[in-house]
Amino acid sequence: MKKIKEDTLIKVFKIFVLAFFFLFVSAYALFKNFLLDIIAQNSLDSQELLSCFNLVWLEFFTLALLVLTLVFYFLKKLNTKLTDDIKEIKNYVTEISEHKNYEAIIKIKNYKEFLEISLILKNIVKRLKQKYKET
Repeated sequence: MKKIKEDTLIKVFKIFVLAFFFLFVSAYALFKNFLLDIIAQNSLDSQELLSCFNLVWLEFFTLALLVLTLVFYFLKKLNTKLTDDIKEIKNYVTEISEHKNYEAIIKIKNYKEFLEISLILKNIVKRLKQKYKET
């Protein structure tokens, strides 16, 4: 089990830091390569210089788009894990409150905090079940 705070904040922070570091290094390398090409070919006219510049930034844009797509994928995966555990808790509480099914089962798969909440809910349900039997 993982903790939500650690998983969300630290992972998102790491992903963005790594993504922007990767983009910065890539932009630096591409721009340096571009400048070295200009220096090596002193005979470039302005049209060729502009087309080389546009080509480098097109490559940079493609790389940035790829990195942002990967970041989106990992954040979407994280969101799915969160919503799965929240749905489990919601279904469990609904079964108990609306259907009086005190034997309902809850299965938390991803996060420690939701597991702790589910254990507290199970203890509450045990008490409710005992009170319901007494009346």
